[in-house]
Amino acid sequence: MAIEEAALDLFEEQGYEATTVDQIAARAEVATATLFRYFSSKAELLVSEKNEALPAIRQAVIDRPPEENGLEAIRHAVLGEWVPAIDPLLTARRARIVGTSDQLSGLSYHRGRSWLLELGDALAQRQGVAPGDERCVLVVRIALATMASAVEGWIARGCDGDLGDAIAAGFDLAAEVLADLSARSAT
Repeated sequence: MAIEEAALDLFEEQGYEATTVDQIAARAEVATATLFRYFSSKAELLVSEKNEALPAIRQAVIDRPPEENGLEAIRHAVLGEWVPAIDPLLTARRARIVGTSDQLSGLSYHRGRSWLLELGDALAQRQGVAPGDERCVLVVRIALATMASAVEGWIARGCDGDLGDAIAAGFDLAAEVLADLSARSAT
């Protein structure tokens, strides 16, 4: 925790790229070797825990009631498994830092692909279709975009209110937009 806190402070003060591993270790009052015992790279200080809740979210999607559509299944899984497992303010702090670096944004996107694959496979399993089903993948893309938009909006509003409520509102808006698009295409 001391290493992560030192890193976040330095990243906020002087930027990710300008911060060295030696500076982080010095601020945390540990040896550089100690830092590398816990984190394989400087970037891992920001994105290392991104996938910790993914197995539980995946299982929660599979376990949702069969009459629920895929977007709702992901919504409930995220609100039930991911939101309680994170520190919202720490998540916001990390997201702000990641947003300042092309390298970190790319790494975050790469890590996010595992969410796409895992949740897509969970929806496919739930619906009894082949892994990689295009409809399932599209639903997950919509869900992940909805989550990202909700989190970004919450951060932009100064982390005002509950993150879970912001994510729930984001999913409500996505459902409304999709219903509107469906109604318009039917006419």
